[in-house]
Amino acid sequence: MSTADAASRRAGPLTSGEISRRRIEAIVYGPMDPALRNHLITLGYVDLGNALAELLGDRDANWYSITAWPSFTAGQVIRGGQGERVRKAMTRLGLPESWARRAGRRLEQRASDKPALVNRCMAAGNRGVFFEVGLACADFLDTFGDRDPATADHDEEWRRFDAFAARVLGQPHPPGRLWPDGRREQLRDGFAAFLQAMQTSDLDRRAQLILLGNLRIGDHEQRRVQGWLDLMTVGPLRSLTRRFDDTTTRNRGIALVERGFARFATKRLQVLELADETLPLGHAMGPHRTSDGALFPPPLADLDAEVQAEFDRLDRAAPGGDGAERWNDFDSRMAFIATLFRSRQRAGLVGTNPYPPDEIATIYDRAATIDDLDARANFEGPLLFADMTKDMASPWPEDVNAAFVATLDASRAVGDPEADEAIEAFYRPSGRPPRERYYTDAMVAIGRPDSGEHTGPLATFLTTPPVLPDWADMDTIRRGQRFYREFRTAAHVGLFFGSMPLSYCASKGCQPLGLVSTLNQDPERRLWESARFLEDVFLTPFWEVGSAGYQSIRGVRLFHASIRHTIVHDSVHIVDRPPELGGRAWDASWGVPLCQEDLFCGALDFGLGAMHVMDRFGVAMDRDDAEAYIHTWMVVGSMLGVDPDLFRSPVDSTRAFDADEAFFAARTVLFRQIGPTAAGRRLMDALLGLMDEWFPGPMAMLPRALMHVAFPHDLRNVLGLPPVTPGGRALDTMTGWGRTWRRNPVYARGYGRLVNWVGERWLDWWEREYGEVPPYRRGGVEQVVARMPPTVRLTFESFGAIDDVATVVDGPGLTVTAQPVPELDDDGFESLGITTLLDVSARTADDLRAALRRAREVVSATVNIRRAEVTVDGRVIAVGQLTDAQIDALFSD
Repeated sequence: MSTADAASRRAGPLTSGEISRRRIEAIVYGPMDPALRNHLITLGYVDLGNALAELLGDRDANWYSITAWPSFTAGQVIRGGQGERVRKAMTRLGLPESWARRAGRRLEQRASDKPALVNRCMAAGNRGVFFEVGLACADFLDTFGDRDPATADHDEEWRRFDAFAARVLGQPHPPGRLWPDGRREQLRDGFAAFLQAMQTSDLDRRAQLILLGNLRIGDHEQRRVQGWLDLMTVGPLRSLTRRFDDTTTRNRGIALVERGFARFATKRLQVLELADETLPLGHAMGPHRTSDGALFPPPLADLDAEVQAEFDRLDRAAPGGDGAERWNDFDSRMAFIATLFRSRQRAGLVGTNPYPPDEIATIYDRAATIDDLDARANFEGPLLFADMTKDMASPWPEDVNAAFVATLDASRAVGDPEADEAIEAFYRPSGRPPRERYYTDAMVAIGRPDSGEHTGPLATFLTTPPVLPDWADMDTIRRGQRFYREFRTAAHVGLFFGSMPLSYCASKGCQPLGLVSTLNQDPERRLWESARFLEDVFLTPFWEVGSAGYQSIRGVRLFHASIRHTIVHDSVHIVDRPPELGGRAWDASWGVPLCQEDLFCGALDFGLGAMHVMDRFGVAMDRDDAEAYIHTWMVVGSMLGVDPDLFRSPVDSTRAFDADEAFFAARTVLFRQIGPTAAGRRLMDALLGLMDEWFPGPMAMLPRALMHVAFPHDLRNVLGLPPVTPGGRALDTMTGWGRTWRRNPVYARGYGRLVNWVGERWLDWWEREYGEVPPYRRGGVEQVVARMPPTVRLTFESFGAIDDVATVVDGPGLTVTAQPVPELDDDGFESLGITTLLDVSARTADDLRAALRRAREVVSATVNIRRAEVTVDGRVIAVGQLTDAQIDALFSD
């Protein structure tokens, strides 16, 4: 097949050659083997580099034109092509040729049977970097691709760049767990240098600005990939470290062995192939053949101060073009890369392609099969509402948008003053120091009025009549309740698969849940309490004192205030403090815990997050009735302590948001905070674990498939969902047809009867099985008191087997149950750690204390353990950081 024939077949995102987010996401997430993915990533870099060169000029290679070649070189490792290099290296060392050939063949065979650690590390790093830096370039090209230098308004371009920069800084991190923090501002500033280069007519100055952009992007990208490179280089050795006994000797000895191995691999095995040369990574870099003997071409020989400072900062480890000493050492590697960028920027790399035309045709021919499968398996039926998880046109003018965002900024400093005062008044007579208070205190006092606590302020708060906002419409509220009764099952499904996962995406809003709740261990409790809240509010007159809906609204509001009080006063009971905060429980940059923006987002999430999923799943509903449900949730949100003016339309002060405004507001808040966090991932992992219990065996794929239908790739990455399965794609097609058919009355009636019949029985079963009552309702306090289980969970993640951990931790009075987790994590991005979960049950607190002390010793004596955590009552603490006093406090009577 000719290249032209292959091009004529390119219709899907993998084969069209388009420069777009759609193509990059298809390459990253498409169901394909690592070799084909690497081919498509490399060709993607070529196309991105060529498109960027149309803006910057084709004389100087940009980062993408250069990076196509390292990606091509990485592909040889991904495909197991390092066997020949090992053979040559062994031969150069004087080892027998037969030994070298045998070692090379065994390495290749092992790579083909089961990809070795080095292959998988290289594939994951190649994939993740392309995701992040490729998306940024596609966005830049979309923003400036139509630029005309003759008519360009530089001031307007910088205003457009500011919006682009905000998107770059806010986009999700690469999927997976082995990504160190990069310098996202370097990625932004790299493109700022490219824009400066586009705006200057001085060709020498342009060359230097392109180099500055290349250096900045390279700095960020190499920081991001550091974990993969380190593991790829020395990871295989770390599985052996547990065999040593003396900790001091082992750590020093292993460090020397690892450095020596990394130095040998860099010097003898690793090379970089470019268009017309092969550069050994461990050797000094000579000048390019076109440079007349000079290492750096004339425009880059003498650099401007800003560019020189950036180059010197990166080149300090090996100035003058020396080879890298160890490729897994960041400073050593960046010195080589900085010299590479500077010396090869004018080596004619723009427009080059590592693949000949016939091989390109073969690659796209293979990719076309995947495009065809996706095309047949993906039918998008019409939605009733705009998709809040994707780009959305604003219903307001630009100045109104800016004012709304400013209001949200201010709302992060405000909690719920009325409820906060009730909690403070409850504690005031007790004399209890603020740091000794905990969020369950008020709940226990409510359930036990004879406990001696002064509960007057709490009782007053719980019985204060509500004041509905002036924009609330009672006829619309009653219509919203009728909508809930008709689509009760679908509303709960929307809660389970929409509202809860969305709340875990909020990088600031989910932090209180991670600090003080037991939801990491017991997600069923939050599901049940949320489901119970829905039932109370939408099946009773929640605007009337004494109704179940009113009691639930006031109780939840007081519960939020208790959590806020606990965190603000840095209670000693908060054990799971984020490690990056240096022992503090809360970062002031997050605002006030459960602030107005978070409460506002929560109300919209429960209403619109569920509505989004119901719409995506093709629920046979009417838009007008659905809008009444949305209005009802805004009324409930205002009763939950949100300032009613936050829900007021900024273009018509007499009414609340209409549906389009509400969806846009929800999207604005979501994408202000969206990002992966440790707290959010733990909460999501617990929810996925609950799904596995509810949907055993062949049904296990169903909940994950439903979430794939509900959320785009960006949110799946944040949540750590595994890649889409064939079942998920089939379900996507089914829901697409459902959205098309839902206006057919016969289909709508049949759909409603079937779903409601199944759902009613499931909800009835759940209520009988779980039956927990919220603490602000009669009998609920017993559940609060019982939430200190005599079971802890120890989690170890290592680079090698740690089967001996369970034996070391075990002891008298303990029952230890080990659950080894597969090598590949659920997110599908090859975290490569081997995780072992130990559930430790004990008869006494002393037994648990002893187990934790033994676990702490295991962590300090085993260098291949990357993560060790203990979970107690939902609080996750790093085992290695526990002091004896903290261990004693965890299980004090």
